[in-house]
Amino acid sequence: MSVIQRIVALQKIDSQLQDIAELLGDLPRKVDALKNEESALIKSVEDGKARIKEL
Repeated sequence: MSVIQRIVALQKIDSQLQDIAELLGDLPRKVDALKNEESALIKSVEDGKARIKEL
C-alpha cells in the first residue's frame, strides 16, 4: 500500500469511529448516572436493613 492509500484507509476508519461515537451520543453518561443511582439505592436499602435490626 502506498502512503496515500494508507491515509485514505485511516480516514475511513476515523470516519467510522466518529459515526459510532455519534450513535452512542450521551448513552455512556446515562449508563454511569444509572449505575450511580443504583449504588445509592443499594446503600439506602442496606442502611434501612441495619436500622431495622437496631430496632
